[in-house]
Amino acid sequence: MFQLSLIHWNDFHARFEQTGWAGGSCPANDNSSCVGGVARVATAIKDLKARYPHSVFLNAGDVFQGTLWYTLFRWNATVRFMNMLPHDAMTLGNHEFDNGLEGIIPFMEQANFPIVVANIDDSEEPDFQGLYNKSIVIEREGRKIGIVGYLLNSTHGIARTVANVDRWMLGFKLRTACVSVQTIASTENLRFLGEVETVTREVSVLKEQGADIIIALSHCGLQADREVASVVPGLDIIVGGHSHTLLYNGTAPRNDTTGGTYPIVVHQDDGRQVLIVQAGANSKYLGHLLVHFDSLGEVVSWSGNPILMDQSIEPDPEIVAELEPFRLEVEQLGSMPIGRTRVRLSRPCSLGECSLGNMITDAMVEEYVALAPENAWTYAAIAMMNSGGIRAEISELNDGVILFNDLATAQPFQNTVDTLELEGHVLLQVIELSAARPFSSRSYLISDPEELTRDARVFSGYGFLQYSGIHVTYNISLPAGSRVQELSILCDECDIPEYQPLNLTKWYRIAMASFLAEGGDDFGIIPQNRRNHNMGKDQWRDVTCISGDCSHRSSAQNTFSVLSGRVDLDIFSEYIKKNSPIIHVDDNKSVKMKGIDVHGTDYRTSRARGHSDGFGDTRAKTPAHRYQSRGLPLEPRKPGSVFHKVQKRFSHEIPERLKKISTEKCPNFLNMVEYYFHNAVKVVEPTLLEETKKLNPKMCDGEITSRFNIIIEMMGKPDRFIEFYFPVKLDNGKFKMISGYRCQHSTHKLPTKGGLRYAPDVGVDEVKALASLMTFKCAAASVPYGGAKAGLTLDPKEFTVNELERITRRFAIELAKKGFLSPALDVPSPDVNTGSREMAWMADTYSKTIGANDINALGCVTGKPLNQGGINGRTGAAGRGLFFGTDVFINSEAWMSKLDLKTGWEDKTYIMQGFGNVGRHASINMSQAGATLIGVQRREGALYNKYGICPKELIKYIKEHGTMIGYPKAELYKGENVIYEKCDILAPCAIEKAITCENANKIQGKILLEGANGPITPAADKILQDKGILILPDLFINAGGVTVSYFEWLKNLNHVSFGRYNFKYEKDAHYHLLRSVEESLKDSLPGVKICPTMEFAKKIAYASEADIVDSGLHYSMEHTALALIHAAVKYNLCLDLRTAAYCMAIEKIFKVYDNAGLTI
Repeated sequence: MFQLSLIHWNDFHARFEQTGWAGGSCPANDNSSCVGGVARVATAIKDLKARYPHSVFLNAGDVFQGTLWYTLFRWNATVRFMNMLPHDAMTLGNHEFDNGLEGIIPFMEQANFPIVVANIDDSEEPDFQGLYNKSIVIEREGRKIGIVGYLLNSTHGIARTVANVDRWMLGFKLRTACVSVQTIASTENLRFLGEVETVTREVSVLKEQGADIIIALSHCGLQADREVASVVPGLDIIVGGHSHTLLYNGTAPRNDTTGGTYPIVVHQDDGRQVLIVQAGANSKYLGHLLVHFDSLGEVVSWSGNPILMDQSIEPDPEIVAELEPFRLEVEQLGSMPIGRTRVRLSRPCSLGECSLGNMITDAMVEEYVALAPENAWTYAAIAMMNSGGIRAEISELNDGVILFNDLATAQPFQNTVDTLELEGHVLLQVIELSAARPFSSRSYLISDPEELTRDARVFSGYGFLQYSGIHVTYNISLPAGSRVQELSILCDECDIPEYQPLNLTKWYRIAMASFLAEGGDDFGIIPQNRRNHNMGKDQWRDVTCISGDCSHRSSAQNTFSVLSGRVDLDIFSEYIKKNSPIIHVDDNKSVKMKGIDVHGTDYRTSRARGHSDGFGDTRAKTPAHRYQSRGLPLEPRKPGSVFHKVQKRFSHEIPERLKKISTEKCPNFLNMVEYYFHNAVKVVEPTLLEETKKLNPKMCDGEITSRFNIIIEMMGKPDRFIEFYFPVKLDNGKFKMISGYRCQHSTHKLPTKGGLRYAPDVGVDEVKALASLMTFKCAAASVPYGGAKAGLTLDPKEFTVNELERITRRFAIELAKKGFLSPALDVPSPDVNTGSREMAWMADTYSKTIGANDINALGCVTGKPLNQGGINGRTGAAGRGLFFGTDVFINSEAWMSKLDLKTGWEDKTYIMQGFGNVGRHASINMSQAGATLIGVQRREGALYNKYGICPKELIKYIKEHGTMIGYPKAELYKGENVIYEKCDILAPCAIEKAITCENANKIQGKILLEGANGPITPAADKILQDKGILILPDLFINAGGVTVSYFEWLKNLNHVSFGRYNFKYEKDAHYHLLRSVEESLKDSLPGVKICPTMEFAKKIAYASEADIVDSGLHYSMEHTALALIHAAVKYNLCLDLRTAAYCMAIEKIFKVYDNAGLTI
């Protein structure tokens, strides 16, 4: 007798961490009921392997998709942790193809275990060939065991395509390549063959190879596995997946839903027994089956049960440690609160109508209310969602907080919400098909009476749709195809929405997930009969015209324009925010079933909200009446009408004078900043209006809109601007008139802050632009200053030092007299052609004149010499800040994988445009971290060396020679422009508008760091984003200087250097700790001496002021980077981190004005 220990799992779906009971987020306030996670599974496998050393461990597929882990890391993290488990074999699931072949091939290449699939024809996909086997033979204690894999032959219809949409949740672009709308398959040219035929053939092959025990590893679902088990000769065990079925003996933990005994036994015609096992999903259970075979390989007996992966199983510490860096990135995004719920938003939706499906489809309808034409209350009154696209419930636990991770787990597939039109008779067929099929791999309408009876008995909702705007009654006891008994549709072209009987000849506009619109889940009837298919509502693109309405078709290219954009998760997220807290959700608003209990549930229930019978009053409160009851602005637009287009509430537009900025080659700098500001206001407006309404509940909509508009107007214009003219006596006795400017853009926070520059081309617009940029930069970086800027129109090279001192001191007096220089009101700092010398002159002038009685007088400027109240670490702060901010993205696998780059600085090449204060110090830090400087551009020319330039050596050469021309370790660049060379990182740190629409297409760097102010024009910005280049904007990445200026100002106000209070105490504390450890070890290790390492000794000797400043700068830039990522996700801005930074800043400034009040 041979005993086989079989360990198995299926449908992991990226549950790397433990989850709540239903597969969603683990409640933060009570994780005692949390289950699963790859570390816990690893421990359970080790324990079983210790007891049964010859165990076989199998994976039945669908390891991809389902949580933010997959959204962020795709195959990278998946293969890494699957390789840490002792797999003997794995088959592929349909979700392994969700990102096309380019998403699965790297996984298969790097997997350290065999992948078995017998029913794939890869003859037209050479890249897929050789990465898997149809079957394998393994040995255990002298017995040969054959393992054959197979998956659904309809995988091409249920793999979630990303050919149309590859929108990444942390902010990457929507790819708009022209694609066919004929098929949705992301399996490309692979063909999937019939399961029974291919498995039968492969079992024969395994028998010829001497295998006397045959295990089929299936990803087809329980119903299909029953069919395979009943007819394939020689089969012993099927390890299944796909249907997420828990097979269990006895009462499952917490009365979990089960689909049969463990194992299910299928008897073939010749009397052979075939065992089928499956272990639920989401790493909640690990299956373990003990089977005894006789000498001929026949099943004799068996025992076992799935093991619950609960708190009694300790997570494997090695895997926990490996998970940690990934977990931090997931937590960073996933922990963002979206809203609250006081009720559970439940599934499984495949069993019928569910509350989560109702909310999702209601959100789809609400998405299109704002586009209502004049004769309608909405653009699309009907919505549909395939139940398989809803993957987890949303719990009311965790204090009712709904996190972004909850939504991403419930809706992980990133479909767009499209609209299309179906004629009434086709809509009826779609709704019939929704209730026509059992859960199997086949898509058919049953007509045979015997089959009909069986079908009714096993109906479990495969292909079942969730609805909004539809009322339907089914009778499941009737033949498939004739089960719809009553059907009414919510009108759209009406003043008061009401349910009306279906009109078979009318065309109905429907909102639905793009997966369903393209025929997913075997709803091919939809793309075959649709017209006017619009893919979302954001932007136009061309797709191939295959069927339906081709009225926009280009005769030359056989393409037509459609809209592409909004992702389902974004829409649902906004809906949750708008309707939070959720206090009631109806599970029975659209569907009524008669004639049979479905999975033991009686569906003879009313389902219309607010009505006792559900059908008696067709004016149900779904969805439009619900909008009105929740206070949305659906006000009358004409006599007798009760609805008003929501879009009228959100009306901010970019001023007409600025609209051309988005295409101009060389726009005015001030106009650039204003354009970016107004563009961001459009994005942030809905959120700010909602928050203003919450803070001022007694205000009417008109007052709120007026308040919002006036605050935005205040933010967009300078608070104060002054222009100076004063004479100065030169050393030769002559006089010269000097002109200067100071702009205080925003006094929402005091003092205002901004640099002083000396340049012959300084003008009004430049000063205003830089002042406004400083306002938003300080707000984005959480530095509590308003923005300001100053400039003197002069070339400092034309003046002597004495003349410059007189000019600077006179300017300081003029500023102070008019309230533009003071530690409490306005604090200048160095900028172009000014430095610590000029700041010392200004501080001295102020402290000896107008500020003579001000104890904080030295705080009137920053950037001073150390002996005049300056701070260690101020020099080079902007460059170090650039490095620290970039470091967050460089070490993020989520960001780097989307740029096809590895994490870390090693192997990164970079080019520096500008090698002044910012460029020099940024280069030193980047090269020390492992990156290679290959190009440098300054006024006198450019250097290039593909093998690397040492920044410190180049800095030394420039100091000695006054130029970099002649530097012996790099060539003088003779091409068009060194910034066009291929590199990983390009840092324009020199001038404004260095990259325009004329040269943006020549840029080859994958990451752009705006070390200068405004180095990229709006037109160029769009081109670069469309190329998939990541731009870290000036608003964020060059905030290092103002951050350390803030530290200097605090030092001046506190009148003590950083660390002076605690240097000695911390040093003594560290040494006391070492001595304590040494004392505790004396008994067990006599004579042991505990000494710090050289690095640690240096650390604890003292923390200098420069160390503390650097630490604070590092923290500030890192904190701002994470906040920027949150803003990009919150507003669905993809790669547009500039708009995200402006949104973040506008939110903060708006709240200051709004909370402080607008009048005195």
